Amino acid sequence: MKVLEDVVQHLDSLDKFSSTLVTLGKSHPLHADFNQDNVYLFIQSVLSTWKSILQKKMIEECIEAWQILLEFVLAKITEGALLKHRHRKNTDER
Repeated sequence: MKVLEDVVQHLDSLDKFSSTLVTLGKSHPLHADFNQDNVYLFIQSVLSTWKSILQKKMIEECIEAWQILLEFVLAKITEGALLKHRHRKNTDER
């Protein structure tokens, strides 16, 4: 959750913060069963949990904003993980 705190603090400069997220992704190994559906399910699970806890305080506009932000964060982290995976695969093939 620290990464979400950092992202929120950098909302005005997300383009610059993207590289930080990609680097973070490079430190996360990809598992053999990784796929984008898992990322989508993770986002939906987080939002569902927050809605359950916050109830009426979590209005639709808030849900949509968090979904967009979570999709952005996880896309950048996934990008980094895929870059590292491809680099490792290319290195192994040499």
